Amino acid sequence: MRTPRRLAGRPFLFIHDDHRRTARCDGGSRRSARDPATHHHDISAGGQRDRGVRLSMAGTHRPAQSAGHLIVRPDRSYRRTVNGRQRPASETEVRLRELATFLRERRARLDPEQLGLPARRRRRTPGLRREEVAQRAAVSVAWYTSLEQARPVNPSKAVISSLADALCLSDLDRAFLFKLAGHPAPEVTTSTALDARLMQSLVDQLAAPAYCTDALTNVIAWNAGASEVFGDYGQWAPDRRNLLLLLFEEPGFAQRLADRDDYAARVVRTFRGRSSAYLTDPVAVALVETLNRRNDRFRSLWARHDIRQAEIDTLDVIHPLGLLTFTMTSWQAVVTGGLRLNIYLPTDEATAQAIRRGV
Repeated sequence: MRTPRRLAGRPFLFIHDDHRRTARCDGGSRRSARDPATHHHDISAGGQRDRGVRLSMAGTHRPAQSAGHLIVRPDRSYRRTVNGRQRPASETEVRLRELATFLRERRARLDPEQLGLPARRRRRTPGLRREEVAQRAAVSVAWYTSLEQARPVNPSKAVISSLADALCLSDLDRAFLFKLAGHPAPEVTTSTALDARLMQSLVDQLAAPAYCTDALTNVIAWNAGASEVFGDYGQWAPDRRNLLLLLFEEPGFAQRLADRDDYAARVVRTFRGRSSAYLTDPVAVALVETLNRRNDRFRSLWARHDIRQAEIDTLDVIHPLGLLTFTMTSWQAVVTGGLRLNIYLPTDEATAQAIRRGV
């Protein structure tokens, strides 16, 4: 009699109901019905002598359904493994598969000759080999292969940065690779020259006061309404046109604000919370060091390590036309890191009328 392949790790019993009935469990024995002494041998854990019985290691009995052929059926406790349903992939598994695909695609785009690698006669796949990428990134081939096979490895930021260099990734691709590896994406550093022109065109179309700043709080665009509320930014040199410098070193700036000190504290907390530039950008580091050295008020606020990430705020302005109240809405650019547009909408009818009269 041909013995069927066992289901690994699953207790079961198979029955042949003619003259060759055979019962088997995990670790059990075989007996044939040809032996009269064992024809009605008790094969169950509970002492049952029924010929049409299927037994599992858990002691579950079910009648055999068919005659003349072999029946193999897992126990009830294994029903979840044979019903065709699969466990949905977790978020981590999806991210690892996406990371593996991204690495393979970017590896295939590289030209070995342009990278100064020796020419090889036969290359079955385009781009670099895995061992070539691993060598450029100073990691083992086995470890890099695990990444491309979506295995649960946890690369550090330094390793991901080395892989980005080895694959010659752009700033956007590098940031995306960090996200796929489960790390915060580094900020994309791009020139704001074109953005400044676009943002100036945008704020000029707005009747409400509006201005745009970068990650260092440099004011790169503003409209006439913003000049009425905060002062004319154009009267200061471009290298001084920075909210932190203006608020803590230029007493003539933002004199119409009802609570200028509170506004300055908001800017400090927002600057710390909106970007990590003060940790990595040499210009931002120098700016913070300069203000810490020159201004006691800034040094006190900075030492508190308070952060702020608000999209809506209120601002009171003491204007010759009366008290104006604005609701600030903030919009952050997606691609250019730190680029921010602040629009001050009128909160009440009096403020709205003042804007319509050209405040």
